[in-house]
Amino acid sequence: MLFLLGMMGIGLVIIFRYPIQGLVSNRSGFVVLLQRAPWFQNVWLAGLFIFVVNRVLLPIMVLLLNLTSI
Repeated sequence: MLFLLGMMGIGLVIIFRYPIQGLVSNRSGFVVLLQRAPWFQNVWLAGLFIFVVNRVLLPIMVLLLNLTSI
């Protein structure tokens, strides 16, 4: 059930990607910071950054889910 909800969420994000992109301003602080960062312009380093962020967030989410299920 949870898998199907996740797949539907991903499908909705893909379908409505342009309106979602319109919600993020090109002048927001984080976007400007990443545009100016030379390491983020490199595909491999940007991918490594996203990997590290996911690697940090996954254990945090697992811990939170375990704490809330007690």
